[in-house]
Amino acid sequence: MSNQNNQSAEQIWHNDGHEIALKINRADMEIVSVFCPHESEAECKNRLGECAVTAFVLRYGMDCNAGVCDAQTPIKICWTLIGDKESLDECQVWFMPVTDHVFSAWLDSAKN
Repeated sequence: MSNQNNQSAEQIWHNDGHEIALKINRADMEIVSVFCPHESEAECKNRLGECAVTAFVLRYGMDCNAGVCDAQTPIKICWTLIGDKESLDECQVWFMPVTDHVFSAWLDSAKN
């Protein structure tokens, strides 16, 4: 449920095809790309057409991650946004790998 300011009244997790690709360089792991499946209007896009998920993941990297998964690429992710996506500096995006065992079990139970 959203109000007129695009602010979510509750935390909603979106499983809509976003993916990340990782690169391991010795002891470091970095996100090298984020795939947004939407070309136009979508829950992740603001009026300027910017994807909030892509912006946050590329800016903050794994600090936005709240889950665990096996190393693979690409990694399909679910995401949630807290705040107003029209002002990316004033909102927060979290993501979870779709394959996170605890999260995927919760996601399945939420569907039922």
